[in-house]
Amino acid sequence: MIDLTKYNIDDDDVHFLLQTEDWCINGQSEIILEYKGKSFVLEPHGKAVRVYAYGEALGDYENFDDLLLNYKIDDKPLIELIKDLEYGD
Repeated sequence: MIDLTKYNIDDDDVHFLLQTEDWCINGQSEIILEYKGKSFVLEPHGKAVRVYAYGEALGDYENFDDLLLNYKIDDKPLIELIKDLEYGD
């Protein structure tokens, strides 16, 4: 896992990240996340993750860390948006 101390996240955010990674990668379960009312899906493929929304693939990432560092919303990497993310339906 990436060095989370470089980011402004608290224990609840760390728990959210670890839980999401566990469900997605270890559990091989799709995870729906919401950011400011917009939802997107994390679709696991082994250790890799595909992000899609509304039937359109938005990106493929080698692993969960790659996703956190390189998937961007509003020009910010996902790791910087953790405080504004929540699980969707």
